Amino acid sequence: MQLLNGGPRSGLTVAQVTALLQANVLEVSGGCYLLSPQLQVVDDISDYFAGGTVTHDTTKTVNGACQLELSIALEWGTVLVQPWQTLTDPVSGLSATFMLGVYCLTTPLEPIGESTATYSVSGYDRLYLLNRPVGDTYSVAGGVDYLAAVRATIAAAGLSGVLIDGTASGVVLPVGMTWPLNPSSSSPSTWLGIVNALLAAIGYVSLWCDENGFFRSQPYVKPATQAPTFVFDADDTTNTIIDDRSLTQDLWGAPNKWIFVQSNPPSGTTPVEGQGVYTVVNSSDGPSSVAGQGLVWAKQVSLNAADQTSLVIQGNAIILADLAATAAIITTTTGPFPVAGHLDVYSYSDQEMGADGWLVQATAWTVDVLGDDTSFTWVQVG
Repeated sequence: MQLLNGGPRSGLTVAQVTALLQANVLEVSGGCYLLSPQLQVVDDISDYFAGGTVTHDTTKTVNGACQLELSIALEWGTVLVQPWQTLTDPVSGLSATFMLGVYCLTTPLEPIGESTATYSVSGYDRLYLLNRPVGDTYSVAGGVDYLAAVRATIAAAGLSGVLIDGTASGVVLPVGMTWPLNPSSSSPSTWLGIVNALLAAIGYVSLWCDENGFFRSQPYVKPATQAPTFVFDADDTTNTIIDDRSLTQDLWGAPNKWIFVQSNPPSGTTPVEGQGVYTVVNSSDGPSSVAGQGLVWAKQVSLNAADQTSLVIQGNAIILADLAATAAIITTTTGPFPVAGHLDVYSYSDQEMGADGWLVQATAWTVDVLGDDTSFTWVQVG
């Protein structure tokens, strides 16, 4: 989640911003900036902005997307824009502005015959610029620092604006990695695929873009062990942040045994359990367990890993993702919530649903720039 009192809200307290987000009555306005490739604001095009939505979906390769209404012709296909939203409490006069991401705009259908043309245009976050074929063989030598290789790969793709957690600095590739050019392949290597492979090998989450368009990643942390970044309470009558909601759960074909094998073991070694192999069996925990289903559903995965620790981290992330598919999935709408971020963990209470301080992780959300309800998909993680 965005830092509550960060960026343009640095003059406010966390309590003030929280009160705005939970207010029953709000005035909402929005607009859009034009940005340079270096992520600097070059123009305010809010006078030409007629509304739109921004969406973030962690299940997609390119997480962020937007759908905007603009009455100005731009350099479609190359331009970067940054929508923003301002919330104001009409009673106290308290106001806060939130950036809603940076997007590359595609070419819209051009309206003909209108006195003032309005373009309905789609866009994607800056992962879109990395998610293109390399067009050549790409290699990273053994002994190279993984995070240095990630930064070098992004630079080789012609992009900048990288803010990656440095926890794994000094961890190097045990053997080289190569992504060969295969012109006949229907799925050629992309810059983003290479970056995410390097990040996964050290137990980092896939690359994502923040509200200002910077590329980010950090070590994977189990959602159930994270402190919630915000509290949602459907039973709290002092605010109207939670609106409609629904609950689903699906156990079909859920794995309950996982075997993870290191695909790049050090030269001359064969993976064995505890050294290149990591096996987990869910015997009795929950309805998808061996006891719950009455059958063993095994899943074997080959992973490029820096070492056994990274293999375990990657494996645990896959296990949790598989378990999440069988967990409670909540879809809901809330009032304006422009601080939503990447893989946010929240606390959720709802008597009708039987939720009492559940930990939930947001897998998708959509924010309306001009203030209609925000929609969420949450999965229970604790």
